[in-house]
Amino acid sequence: MRVIKLTYFLFFLLILLFNVKLKAQKDVPVWSSTTYPDEAGYQRRIAGILERIATEGFGERSKARSTCPDTGLPVYTWALEGETIISPYTGKTYTQGETGYFGPKIRNESGDIIKFGGDPLKYDLPPATASLLLRKDIRKVKGFLSIPANLNQHYHFATVNWARFYPLLAKEMGENWIKDFSHSVDTYKENRRPSDGYRQYLSPLSRHHTLLGEKGDLLGGNIKDGGTENHKMMWRTSSLLYTDWLPDTAKISGVPLLQAKKDLLQIFGNFGERVWDKGNGEYDSGTYYPHSLNGLYNLFDFAKDSRSKEIASALIDYYLGTFALKSFQSVIAGAQKRSNVPTNKSGEMVRTLWSWTGEGSALIEEKAHIAIQQVTSSYRPNKVIYNLLTKQIPLPFEAEMTRPDYHVRQRNEFQEYFYCDSSFAMGTVAMTRVDNPTQQLMWSLLVKGEGKPYIFGGVQPYFADIIGHSPYTQTLQKENTILVMSANTEFTNENQEASTEKNDRKQHASEKLQTWDESILNNTSSLVEYFNNCRYSATTWLYLPK
Repeated sequence: MRVIKLTYFLFFLLILLFNVKLKAQKDVPVWSSTTYPDEAGYQRRIAGILERIATEGFGERSKARSTCPDTGLPVYTWALEGETIISPYTGKTYTQGETGYFGPKIRNESGDIIKFGGDPLKYDLPPATASLLLRKDIRKVKGFLSIPANLNQHYHFATVNWARFYPLLAKEMGENWIKDFSHSVDTYKENRRPSDGYRQYLSPLSRHHTLLGEKGDLLGGNIKDGGTENHKMMWRTSSLLYTDWLPDTAKISGVPLLQAKKDLLQIFGNFGERVWDKGNGEYDSGTYYPHSLNGLYNLFDFAKDSRSKEIASALIDYYLGTFALKSFQSVIAGAQKRSNVPTNKSGEMVRTLWSWTGEGSALIEEKAHIAIQQVTSSYRPNKVIYNLLTKQIPLPFEAEMTRPDYHVRQRNEFQEYFYCDSSFAMGTVAMTRVDNPTQQLMWSLLVKGEGKPYIFGGVQPYFADIIGHSPYTQTLQKENTILVMSANTEFTNENQEASTEKNDRKQHASEKLQTWDESILNNTSSLVEYFNNCRYSATTWLYLPK
């Protein structure tokens, strides 16, 4: 059995560690995406995906909804709050009320809508792009994407979709559109939180978001509210791509292209150094890795500068190589930061891995699809990553990994252990302090099944779910044995200056655990009452698959 101790590594070390013997083409390095061994299978699995994306439609989400006062039927229009609506059912007029999360918010002097709420292009731009690539609804797509309020959307989920659209289709939109788009990129900054629902109005940012972010901060985002790792990755990869594609006179959030490229290369250089040394904050996140990868695919496919393309290639291999180490039937096993396990249906990362390997097929819903960035990308996992994904490596193996704090300042904040055999994979993380407790998966066990793995997990029921780090819980593991321990947090000397760990636990776990009475199992009502009030129960739960 192989024991792998990983701080963090350049990807070629995996080749040495697993002694993967590859028969690559002459003069083709093993890390090249051209060594991917199942192109025919991949093409078969993604057949029809672009058409499926196009059928999701666009242009309705950002309309204002109202109700016809005479018929009670819904009405959808491009109206702002307070504007006059003509009912399509009775022809009578009435006043538009609040336009909803995605609806129109502001017009300019010419009457054009210049701002929508929320993040409609997170959802609407991929089907619009797919439709134009398939030569469907061409006039509707061009009209929709020429609305100033759409051109002005450059928060993370919008910009990662624009960065796929622009190299593919900008020329088809025409010179005037390119000029308008460039102007919107130049002037972009905003002081709200798209994708956070109505919280965007309740908690304004300490600083405006821009496409370039802030020098000196990890991936250009300040710790307080500069965006999560995947948000920053989407913004910065898109911005770096724009330095190659926008007209020479263009600017990115007010900065000329040459200076923007210099700043962004420095940001990515710093990020790379910290990641290779300490690891990344959203480690192995099955929920958020797809969004970081979408930005990197854009850069991999369309960057004209060789340095940008190298950055994309190295970071994709890092994210996927480390993720593939722990994947099992297309599902990530063990611990994750800011994620969960897909117990009932596939997530975006499961669908991504399935498209490459064909594993995990029983989790793939009929109408599910992979992201437009991937389905139109030339990137393929190289043979090394493919072998890790499909576990065509010597088994069993165990791995010991150190994880940093979320903002990658401190090394070895958390200690992770992982064990994989041919029929199961399981892993744990020891949490030295409470850190983003609602989005931490402390441990999971995946057992090989027919078309999908059986998933086990569980902790003290602080969140009554398989995910979430209970501050009363700690784990230990060696090979195929996991100990999950729950206990009260001790605060012995109140006058002594507390550590960060103690302060964290005092904030989340100052209340004493409560013993539970086995008589609750005698009837349904007492059991329901227990489940509704079990947050501080002195128990450890085990979740079993159906």
